[in-house]
Amino acid sequence: MKYTHINILKVFSIISCFIFIVSCEETSLESIVPVPNDVTFNELSLGRFTYNIPDAPITSGDVTANIVNNGNGNYSGFALSNKSWRSFPWSLSPTFGPIGGVSAADKQTAIDSCRFSAFTRYVNPVGNYLVGHAQDDNAYITLASPAVVEHVLITNTTYSYLLEFYGSNYTGKNPKIEKFHSSSSQFYLPGPNDVDVDKIYDVPGGYVKLVIEGSLNGSTTGSIDRYMAVNENADPNNPDYKFVVNDWVPVDLTSLGTVDKVLFKMESSYVDDQGNMFYPPYFCLDGIRLIK
Repeated sequence: MKYTHINILKVFSIISCFIFIVSCEETSLESIVPVPNDVTFNELSLGRFTYNIPDAPITSGDVTANIVNNGNGNYSGFALSNKSWRSFPWSLSPTFGPIGGVSAADKQTAIDSCRFSAFTRYVNPVGNYLVGHAQDDNAYITLASPAVVEHVLITNTTYSYLLEFYGSNYTGKNPKIEKFHSSSSQFYLPGPNDVDVDKIYDVPGGYVKLVIEGSLNGSTTGSIDRYMAVNENADPNNPDYKFVVNDWVPVDLTSLGTVDKVLFKMESSYVDDQGNMFYPPYFCLDGIRLIK
């Protein structure tokens, strides 16, 4: 048997040099690459899988989110939530709901589970976030001092997503429940004002758009549009667009320039005779990154 002589001191020296080099590289990178300090609202106290409609604006870091609380669950501006419901309310299902239906209060509770949940492909990974109700120009944030907003994260609420993707009435098989219920199941979710709505793909040229406006000292600095749901041929520049936002996506706001206020509004081609959206004008907001 052959034995190989190993210089232990030499091996130790090589390992020490490697650790030193890696350590220096990590230190150097940390000093060069800035660590983002996103406003996430996670330091705010909120029970697990719940929401809160406050009476006063919500402040996190250098960002303050406006709120107008009208009572009885009605508000415009922003509420705080960390709910993660991603399904039709079972209690409102003709297949699984109680015989005779539910009370008006229980019906609203079921809707609110969707209204205050961020729709994501997986269980909500971001903790707390804002639920915006874009009404009367009250859904806006203000900054402690003027700055450029690099980006924000947005997604649909579960309420908006289900109505946009499936419509109020959905019948189909669900692989997750087929082993318990083999036939097609019916699910139901009313739109705002208890009106049944069609899915966006059944609305010719249908779209739902989030309009983001920046301003500084009361003067508008720019505007950015972002589709939350869109059917083909709705956008003349992108006629193949056909999707419903189903997860957090970043929206670059640097083109708005330096701002001290950012207003969020919603528009849709699917409206009633008075111009009111059939889909709920709600969206979720998080991950506000400022360039300082």
